[in-house]
Amino acid sequence: AAVRGCIAPALQGGDPEQLDELFARLDGCMVHNPSAKAAVDMALYDLYGKILDRPLYRGGGGRAPGPAW
Repeated sequence: AAVRGCIAPALQGGDPEQLDELFARLDGCMVHNPSAKAAVDMALYDLYGKILDRPLYRGGGGRAPGPAW
């Protein structure tokens, strides 16, 4: 309900390549419900990686994830 009623309308019409703007909209659209905001945050990063047609870690200049240990 938070995504449909509050977050989606705030992000509608935004440019998925302008992450800073979208994150500002996301941050300002509601005070509570950090779980819904976090889910949309991750989805925006995933969409951005798909737009770049490469893994997101490459977009940030990082390395491929390796073993945890």
